[in-house]
Amino acid sequence: MMHGTSDYVISVDQSREYEKAARGLGKPVTAVYFDGVGHMVSVESQSRADALKRAVSFLRENLR
Repeated sequence: MMHGTSDYVISVDQSREYEKAARGLGKPVTAVYFDGVGHMVSVESQSRADALKRAVSFLRENLR
């Protein structure tokens, strides 16, 4: 999961809580938090390239 720390639509705390709960259940979690980025990490200029690279990599690894 990817979340901007300045997301004004959904609080980053919600993702952090989800991550903590999933890990507590022994589930594998990949979480990336983009400092200062808002709601659309794959669109905003400061995070777009990294977010898209991470998403493509994740899908290639998990959709074989």
